[in-house]
Amino acid sequence: MIPDEIEAGRTAGRALLAAGHATGIWAIGGHQTVPATPDGVFAGLERMRGLQEVLRDGGVGLDGVVECDWGAEDGYREVRRLLAEGHRPHALVCSTDRVSFGAYQALAEAGLSVPQDVSVVSFDDQDIAGWLKPALTTVALPHHELGRRAVELILGEEPLGASTHRVPMPLRERESIAPSRPAD
Repeated sequence: MIPDEIEAGRTAGRALLAAGHATGIWAIGGHQTVPATPDGVFAGLERMRGLQEVLRDGGVGLDGVVECDWGAEDGYREVRRLLAEGHRPHALVCSTDRVSFGAYQALAEAGLSVPQDVSVVSFDDQDIAGWLKPALTTVALPHHELGRRAVELILGEEPLGASTHRVPMPLRERESIAPSRPAD
């Protein structure tokens, strides 16, 4: 019983495409392939796979992928670095809500507003997502649904096999995505 991380990546990509974003899209956190990533952790790889698939199908590509750990300090540091290098993102896809928190801070320090200047979409729907200003649009980890389905599977009549059950991750649409600017 696992979250459907591939579809979650697609969902994040669709949210940006629906707002008209076609250029200046950056992924912050990336594939989660930094040395600190434990073996068997695949959320980043699957999220990126789904994101890139939907963007490619929409005729759009990422301007870049910034590989980093998934903490607030990492999002802050990497978005600051991105801006200092002269890149001007129009949309950020952050690997977690914690990364988004750091990204929000770096953008604000650079005089950029979410979502007027930069749209942000993220993953996990942690408590911080609703407290950020503006509230963060995020693809939620379905904790309760994962538990419910696992119990149903265990208590069900069907024999348990070695199969993978993917649980959808719903989009929590809040206020961090705006229509792309005409320059897009």
